[in-house]
Amino acid sequence: MMTSQLSSTPKIGQVIFEEDDLFDQKRMVDKLDFLIQAWGHELRQKGYTTQIPATDEEWIKFLDMEIYWGDLKDQWDHYLVGCLIFFVSLRADIKRDFLLQPDNIRGQKLGWRLHKLRHYINPLLRNLITGFCLCYSTVSERNPITVRFTEIQ
Repeated sequence: MMTSQLSSTPKIGQVIFEEDDLFDQKRMVDKLDFLIQAWGHELRQKGYTTQIPATDEEWIKFLDMEIYWGDLKDQWDHYLVGCLIFFVSLRADIKRDFLLQPDNIRGQKLGWRLHKLRHYINPLLRNLITGFCLCYSTVSERNPITVRFTEIQ
């Protein structure tokens, strides 16, 4: 489900990942594509890049080489870049075999990514990433996860 809420500038949209989405490769990739594109537009609008990377490999290289956490202006920018780091890698894994892995292997991969995000972590990002880590590493009930983005007009 992709919705936006009415507010003054900036307009915040959201994508909700339901339990059924989490293990459906097509739905996950479609939702992640949408979010990554939206975050890419926001990075471009904020002047962090002039071009949105086209592939997962280009995104990973860009995020590793071109973005430095100390240059980010505010907590939202930390959330934005942290989400990109996490979700670009997750999308690449889902396109391969991530969803077929046992819970403990998926949990280990996500735990490693959480450590990689240590410079970008703020409460909003921590809660979001923790939600995905729990959903993919345990067999317990999986609650919907809401991911926020800024809608670019």
